[in-house]
Amino acid sequence: MSNLLTHWNSLINDNKIISTRNSLREAYFNFCSEHKYIQVNNIPLASKEDKSVLFIGAGISAVKDILMNQRYIAGSNGVYLTQECIRTGAKDFMFDNSWIPNGQIYFEMLSNLSIPNRFNDVLNEFVDFTHSEIGVPYSRIKILSTRTEKFLSCLDIESKVLVEYDTKKSSFYNWVYGINGVYGRGISVNIFNTTTNSWMDIANVVSIFDCEHNEIGVESGFGYEFFITSSLSLKHPLMASKIFDVFPYKEGLALKYYYNLEAVANMKRTGVDCFNSDGRNHIYKQYLKSLQYIGEKINIDNKQIISDIGTYLKKIFPECECDMNPEIIFLENHKKFKYHFGGIVKRIRNCYQQIYNGEIPKEYIKEPIKMIKNYMKKHGIRYEEVSDDLEGLKNEYFYNDLIKELK
Repeated sequence: MSNLLTHWNSLINDNKIISTRNSLREAYFNFCSEHKYIQVNNIPLASKEDKSVLFIGAGISAVKDILMNQRYIAGSNGVYLTQECIRTGAKDFMFDNSWIPNGQIYFEMLSNLSIPNRFNDVLNEFVDFTHSEIGVPYSRIKILSTRTEKFLSCLDIESKVLVEYDTKKSSFYNWVYGINGVYGRGISVNIFNTTTNSWMDIANVVSIFDCEHNEIGVESGFGYEFFITSSLSLKHPLMASKIFDVFPYKEGLALKYYYNLEAVANMKRTGVDCFNSDGRNHIYKQYLKSLQYIGEKINIDNKQIISDIGTYLKKIFPECECDMNPEIIFLENHKKFKYHFGGIVKRIRNCYQQIYNGEIPKEYIKEPIKMIKNYMKKHGIRYEEVSDDLEGLKNEYFYNDLIKELK
């Protein structure tokens, strides 16, 4: 183990995750500078510069202008930066308690964008950085490439690391950028994790082409969390997340809680509004509600959720001042809506029980499915949040149809 990996291992053992990440950033920045790249600034998580996404999801967003207008700095090989990102797709899994995350919603990337016609150079630079600067043995590095592209089909000829071809679906080697006509073809770099006895996909190197198939740049990027986890062979990528510099690392639903909490806290920094319904705020509210949902499963109430968000922000972003009162109001209101839903189920059950008993119901409910769906839609309630209440209707003739519509 090299001095740098030894240093990282010592920091991780002392629960100094942010210090480990800072060390990686410094090493990467120095390496890029030595290889004639110029540092550029990142952009905010909710950037007005890139309107193609609700939240920034990749390092390329910060350098789209350089890429599309070919504004590379004269005499340089390109640019490099570190960029905060948020994945929005995980919201669909947050209410599934059988799903435990293996990556981040909120994460940070280290990226560079090279001038065109340097694919092999960029790939070799990354492998060299990983091996020579960090100390990962060549035997633990693997490239996943494809023979369907000529420039990707012979990487093994001079490679110092293992190269595998076409072991993934063809779409694995394709990239899209949300820019009309622009596309990418590239590879992934894996590091073998000796603890989990598995390869971890930790970086990509991609040639980017315009609508006329001219190469306009080569990007390379990787996340702090997966790079540190795979290099040190930690058990789980989230162990390298900044949030576990604030709270003790836990597994199971508690891990999912903190995974979500870090995302919610960083969305809050962007100025989202939980009483507004546009796209960005809608995403925020879904994660906020799922945070409450997970909290209820592990006995963490709304007050503690808000306190934990504040603790994270104070430790990681001490300059950030956020008013969390809107979140308290929102979560308490949502809790009340779910509580009242239980009352609706009870009313429906009583109605049909009286009918079955040959009685005239005190309140006749003609369309129970419509009544339930309208209430849930009005108050933004998901099926998973009230599935226990709905169990009270499982003996009713309409139950199966109801569940099909709600799921």
